[in-house]
Amino acid sequence: MKVDLHGHELLDAKDEILLILEECVLNGDFLLELVHGYKQGQVLKNYIRSDRFIREMAREGYILARKQDKNPGVSIFEIK
Repeated sequence: MKVDLHGHELLDAKDEILLILEECVLNGDFLLELVHGYKQGQVLKNYIRSDRFIREMAREGYILARKQDKNPGVSIFEIK
């Protein structure tokens, strides 16, 4: 599932991601593509690409593995 997070504040983005993760698992879609951008502010990108993000999602019950991507404005994760 592809999710565009442009314009979201960090806390809103976290809530949106958790809702999307729940939806992905329910629908059997185990690939999550988060579009966060990279030029106009880097807060979302830095958070989503951090170990902290992986740990926080794991605490919520979602084990994520980051996949290689070539676009600096997008992060792709496999939901395990």
